[in-house]
Amino acid sequence: MKTRKMLLNYFVILGLAAAATPLNATTVEYSTRSSWLAAVSGVTTTTFDTAVAGYTPPGPDGNLNLNAGTGITLDGVTFTGYDNTSALYGLTVSTFGTGSPYYNWGTGGAILRGEVYQGALAHLHMSFATAVTAWGTDLMLGNGITGNYSIKINGVACSTACLAPTFAFPTAAFFGMTSDTPINFIDVYVPINGRPELDNFSTATASGGGGGGGGATPEVGTILLCATGLISLAKFKKLRTLNFA
Repeated sequence: MKTRKMLLNYFVILGLAAAATPLNATTVEYSTRSSWLAAVSGVTTTTFDTAVAGYTPPGPDGNLNLNAGTGITLDGVTFTGYDNTSALYGLTVSTFGTGSPYYNWGTGGAILRGEVYQGALAHLHMSFATAVTAWGTDLMLGNGITGNYSIKINGVACSTACLAPTFAFPTAAFFGMTSDTPINFIDVYVPINGRPELDNFSTATASGGGGGGGGATPEVGTILLCATGLISLAKFKKLRTLNFA
């Protein structure tokens, strides 16, 4: 009877540990570029302002319409856009002057614009030639509105809210992330009637494999895992004491 009870307790401990194991990667979100920079290294930033082979940024008050199916690849990042019919379209690099009430964000150069909201698939898609563990960007919304971007990592919704708020024109909002597992691609979705816009898109390596600081919030699964570990150790110690008593 005593042996059976001990075995049942062991199975309970193992079950709790398995249930508390995080199913998703641990990610940390940042709302300022300074806090994000403090948690990463090896930063590469795409400003859309520099001419490279196969790409010439638009001149003042101009725009460059891109083939949305292939998008544009700069600094190892491929940017594409989608609409609600799964037909790829609506990707533009724009440099608007002060005469534009919605698109001159004071960046001093070009920004990347997607198409206005067209349904659940209206978003910008960024894929990486080499997986990264940190990324960040300045986010904006056209059409004179504000709202939250929702973000997916590797095609999966974040275990936390993963919402990136924006500010009223002409103030851009920074959103950054570090992860303890590689990120291959991300998607940023916009609210209704919003035109997704971004600039200064950065990739980096998370310091310590997942960041820290900058208002880091651990996942619920991670907290449960730590708590379960402590409970399991206490339970195991108690069982061991009874067994040798």
